[in-house]
Amino acid sequence: MKQFIYLFLALSILCTPAHGKVVKLGRNSMYSTAATSTYSDSLSAIAKKCDVNCLNCDTGTGKCLKCASNRYISGELCLNCPDKNYCDGETAVPNCTGVTCLGNSVPEATDTGCCCVKK
Repeated sequence: MKQFIYLFLALSILCTPAHGKVVKLGRNSMYSTAATSTYSDSLSAIAKKCDVNCLNCDTGTGKCLKCASNRYISGELCLNCPDKNYCDGETAVPNCTGVTCLGNSVPEATDTGCCCVKK
């Protein structure tokens, strides 16, 4: 009988109720909004900047969508328009005005400049 009492006392000392917070896991419509507001606040701090000559900038990617006049987009930069080109703020298009070709050829603008093409 003494052994039973000692066993009971030992178990009662070792098996005391835990003091803690019970968390229910499972389906519930409750959710935390504190984490989402902190996350969205940090996203606004990561806004990316574009070239100083950019008129329309996508701050999410840092990509310029439209450059100032007489400039064109190259990568993420707004570069000066090259000589004998027309720049619309997005692309540089060769200007073939004043270019003469021999024979039955006419000047035609390409990505690399002006080429003489037969009619």
